[in-house]
Amino acid sequence: MTIKTINMTSNYDNDIDIDSKIKDLYETATKASATALSINDFANEVSYLLNLPIQRNKITLKLLNHIIQDTRFDKSTACNIERILTHPLNFINEHKQLLTFQQVSYIIDNETIDITNLRDRIIVAWIYHYFYKKESQFYVSKTKLLKELQSVDWKKYNIKLSDFNSFFILVKNIYYTTQHFIDLEKTMGDNILQHFYDHPEDDTDIEQYNLHKEICYNNNNINLVLFIIFC
Repeated sequence: MTIKTINMTSNYDNDIDIDSKIKDLYETATKASATALSINDFANEVSYLLNLPIQRNKITLKLLNHIIQDTRFDKSTACNIERILTHPLNFINEHKQLLTFQQVSYIIDNETIDITNLRDRIIVAWIYHYFYKKESQFYVSKTKLLKELQSVDWKKYNIKLSDFNSFFILVKNIYYTTQHFIDLEKTMGDNILQHFYDHPEDDTDIEQYNLHKEICYNNNNINLVLFIIFC
């Protein structure tokens, strides 16, 4: 486990000096069991995160609050605020996209993180950020994806472009996707078909049935959008 020592230009030694917004965030985090830090250590950690010079992708209080709210029902501490600097890849993977790849790569590049066994996790982080956040689709043209891959300095992570081959599936020699995206798309299609081929029983009140069906359909659409954005 990597131990991170935070050196602040202005450390909080007294909670009287702590910004009220950070105090509010700490209260939210403790209620959600999203930190095990004291208020002073938490304030130092948050201040350090807020001051990371990540170009066009700075970490904000709003983002940290979103992370706390998103993980408040998690049974593990994998996404506690203090793990951002030591385990940034916990925050972007096939299950969660709480940080951007730019934020995670900056932390990996500038903090004391051993990347020896992180090759696959870095690749997965990039894939889910690119497909979900940047392109917002399950299929990306081969030309476009390869151009994007070539824009990243993978050598610093000991990653070769060929290492991505085992993660991608080439469709009709035109589009790249992954098995997970194919399975997810199939599940979505099956749910839609089930909705449209669902019929009421003979003695069902048709008006009430259609109302219930419309509500379920709208809720499924909402849940689907939330799943794609935050899964």
